[in-house]
This record gives sequence, structure tokens and C-alpha cells, in this order.
Amino acid sequence: SEVKNQKRLDDMTVIFLTAQDDIQTEVRGFELGADDFITKPFSIAILKSRINTKYYHYYLSLIKNL
Repeated sequence: SEVKNQKRLDDMTVIFLTAQDDIQTEVRGFELGADDFITKPFSIAILKSRINTKYYHYYLSLIKNL
């Protein structure tokens, strides 16, 4: 994927936040390497929850690799 192929973004979680809400755009976002895709309007509570979930899963993967 274009986003994840950049070395400095390898371990970074990528969440697309956009006003474009068509399926083709969402699919393209995932093809480019998005870990999540959120369309506007959005809830701050949902955004925080999704970010926290991504970091929680990342943290668990780090612990498993110890």
C-alpha cells in the first residue's frame, strides 16, 4: 500500500477522516493503507474510541512480542 510503504509510516496507525462518504473512496482509502476510515460528520467520542482501540491492539501486539 502507498501509505504503509513509506518507512517512516510503517508502524503508524493511519485513520482517514473525510467528508467523502462513497464506498469507492472508502475502499480506495483502505487500498492506500488506511487502518480505519471515518466520514464527516463524526462523533468525537467515536473517534476517540477508535483511536484508543487501535493503540490498545498495538500495545497488545508489543507485549506478545516480548
